[in-house]
Amino acid sequence: MGDDQEVPVLLRSIIKLGQTLGLQVLAEGIERGDPVVRLRELGCRLGQGFHFSPPLPADAVPEAVAQRWEGP
Repeated sequence: MGDDQEVPVLLRSIIKLGQTLGLQVLAEGIERGDPVVRLRELGCRLGQGFHFSPPLPADAVPEAVAQRWEGP
């Protein structure tokens, strides 16, 4: 996301456009925790990337999600 002052304006516009069209907006490539906070502030509720998990085979996803919600 960077520190560019125009980035939040662009992201907010993209998120709002998706919501207006009735779409679920998903942020990709999240590698650290700080963008998660900024994206939530901008109205984005879904994200994926190394911050949450490394790439997994499809059959391993349900277990990984269950573990994440249940905790260690």
